[in-house]
Amino acid sequence: MVKIDKDVPLPTSKAIYNTGNNRIIKSMEVGDSMFFPDANNWTIYQRFFNIAKRLGKHIVVRKVEGGVRMWRDK
Repeated sequence: MVKIDKDVPLPTSKAIYNTGNNRIIKSMEVGDSMFFPDANNWTIYQRFFNIAKRLGKHIVVRKVEGGVRMWRDK
């Protein structure tokens, strides 16, 4: 199960992709984030981007030290 984190600041560097698993996206509040260790996989991006888009949510994913972090932005 993926852990949802609260109050992790969004880095100011340029997003590598905006992305969007229905349950995960629906349970995230604006500002929540998830960390994917050692993730550099476009499948994650595509899956979450498509789900978020269908749900009318906005997701930002950025490379961070040790992996990728995804934030619910709007």
